Amino acid sequence: MNYLFIDLETTGLSVAQDKIIEVGMVVTNHLFVPVDTFNVVVRTKEDDWALVHDTVNQMHIANGLREESFNSGLENDDAEFLCMQFVNSCRWLGPQPYMCGNGVHFDRKFLDKYMPNLHDLFHYRNFDVSTLKQMVMAVLPGYEFLPSNGTHRAIPDCLEAAAIAGDILEYFADCLRLEDAKRSLINRLVRPDSA
Repeated sequence: MNYLFIDLETTGLSVAQDKIIEVGMVVTNHLFVPVDTFNVVVRTKEDDWALVHDTVNQMHIANGLREESFNSGLENDDAEFLCMQFVNSCRWLGPQPYMCGNGVHFDRKFLDKYMPNLHDLFHYRNFDVSTLKQMVMAVLPGYEFLPSNGTHRAIPDCLEAAAIAGDILEYFADCLRLEDAKRSLINRLVRPDSA
């Protein structure tokens, strides 16, 4: 199975008030190794930032996204169309890829409102890496995750989510291999003639 990670950057947390300003997607293989990426920045105007919380405003000034969105030639509908073209070009993902990412329910709500045609290309299931991280922390409190990139840009955030998913997969695969090796050794010790 291959995966499609998605991340949105927005002008805030309110679906009713805020807008999508960036969409990033990363396609990975079954081991969460990236094989393709796609990114669009949606045009904004000064008015779109009037009600934006200062923290978000400063974050997007620092990461360059605010300025990029002022200079973007893509309106929301154009960006949605390009995103759909990318997803459709990755049909080897299957007819409806899971929506993968960190806190992907947030992205799903914004897509449902502002890019409904793109939203409808995804399966109804989410693969939420932040939930996976919470489960790992519950059973392995000392587990050290890869450090966060902290950029609040779509592609780096997708790559980070995929890397964490791959890291967790590798850890548990090692545990399962070790458990399988222990069972095999016990079987040989208990029934030496079956070896």
